[in-house]
Amino acid sequence: MEPRRARTLPDAFAYARADAHPCPDPYAHALVSLHSDTDPDAQEVALALVAEGPGVSAVVACVDDVGRVLIVKQTAGPFAGAWLLPGGNVERDERLEDAARRELLEETGYRAESLRAVALYEVRSAPAGRFHFLVHLFRGAGLEGTARAEAGSEVRWSVPAELDPHPNLAIALVDLGLVERDRAVLARELAAIGIEMRRVF
Repeated sequence: MEPRRARTLPDAFAYARADAHPCPDPYAHALVSLHSDTDPDAQEVALALVAEGPGVSAVVACVDDVGRVLIVKQTAGPFAGAWLLPGGNVERDERLEDAARRELLEETGYRAESLRAVALYEVRSAPAGRFHFLVHLFRGAGLEGTARAEAGSEVRWSVPAELDPHPNLAIALVDLGLVERDRAVLARELAAIGIEMRRVF
């Protein structure tokens, strides 16, 4: 397979937002192409690119009627112990939205009626080598269910402005328009704990 075929994939940024500018990252194109059932050839290329590249995960931001955000305590991985948005790894041949819904249900007990793509981040260890992920952020709406945490975890609704969030969560809250923070400060806070986080779109 020739890498140039990635150029034929649908524009990832335009898929998420109609007023977007092109995104040059082929992994971003591949990741968002997994949403589409209309082009089997593009899906094949997308799956191959994702398989060869970083891990892929999906997280979901849910905000209730009084402005609280749903967060969970991480039990494993590089963010173990931190309070972050619910989500996890996308399985092979699994659509992003399906993975987001599955992880939301597994980690919180809630189902989302609708999901909207908000952002895509590249998250990696610094120095490189320990972990490397593409994290797709969705906003969920129309929740049904009852709060139920996974074994060993916790789930809670929190007012964003009252949180002292992990910088990873803070970046997502900024992009969701729920808080205002200095992005340069957040980048330095992540670097101090050995993490680089870059928004792809």
